[in-house]
Amino acid sequence: MKEIESELDRIEETVLKGDYSLKEMGFWRIVMKVKKDPELTHKFADQIGRIDQALFRAKARVSIPLKVGHFIEIAMTLFVIVILYRLLSSGIYTGIALLAGTFVLMGTLHPLAHWAVGRIFGIKFTFYFPDGPALIEPTIKTDYATYLRAAPMKRALMHAAGPIISTFVIVAALAAATAIKAPSWASWLLLGFLIFNAIFEALPPLWVKLGMKSLAKSDAYRVWREWKIHRLYVSRRT
Repeated sequence: MKEIESELDRIEETVLKGDYSLKEMGFWRIVMKVKKDPELTHKFADQIGRIDQALFRAKARVSIPLKVGHFIEIAMTLFVIVILYRLLSSGIYTGIALLAGTFVLMGTLHPLAHWAVGRIFGIKFTFYFPDGPALIEPTIKTDYATYLRAAPMKRALMHAAGPIISTFVIVAALAAATAIKAPSWASWLLLGFLIFNAIFEALPPLWVKLGMKSLAKSDAYRVWREWKIHRLYVSRRT
């Protein structure tokens, strides 16, 4: 424990000087070690949270206050739903409307799902920033201290909330396409995207093992990571 304490003190001091190369300093290795031990988590959650927050505040190209971000996401969601309803009811541009609406709703509802499930489990959030595969998707930043204090299974469920709502949006769009008899090309594109999304969300551990390290940041990989820690906790109790 003393060794971890001294390493975190050194890392925090370095971060305060403007050096954010946390991976090279061994920060994430320490975080994983702390996650696996409830006693270490209790002792170091606040300090790890401060270091993590400093990193993301410095690296985020744009940061939006939480309440402002919520307002934008909810307003965009409602706006898109209204526009979709009007276009689909009138039969105008139904295929294009379904595809565009699906992508926008996936982007707006994804972080809101993380937030809603996280708050149920006591995980707080601090701000919105653009991130994701295209580096423009709205992403919500956890308060890492409260994240660490949540049980591993609760962290896994919080991560899973985003992919689940995204999948639901695609399925709902497919159902709508069938109900209104949208152009077949739109239905096939939505089906293809659903399959691609399912593969992408279900297999990140495999992709990471095959060398696609960037997918270690995906929600699905984080679900798998926290599930493994949960299983470790369970094995210790039995």
